[in-house]
Amino acid sequence: MTTIKNLQKRLDRLEPRPTTEPDLVEIVLEALSDDDLDLLHEHASLRDAGFDEEQISVMMADRWSRFQQAVERFKQIAAELDRQ
Repeated sequence: MTTIKNLQKRLDRLEPRPTTEPDLVEIVLEALSDDDLDLLHEHASLRDAGFDEEQISVMMADRWSRFQQAVERFKQIAAELDRQ
């Protein structure tokens, strides 16, 4: 007869349990300004539409450098949180 413990082991192998740890990306995104989020969203939307980096940089024009700064801020915040 299969015990509940054995069934639970089988379920654990099939389905990963949700983690209670906070999502690093969510925390970083919450720390960014609305302007940074807008730039990241614009870039992601253009990538999803199939444009490459060169095309996106031309389309974003003066916002491209601000987008790159937003990416750097994202990386810095993520690195700081990762060290903690």
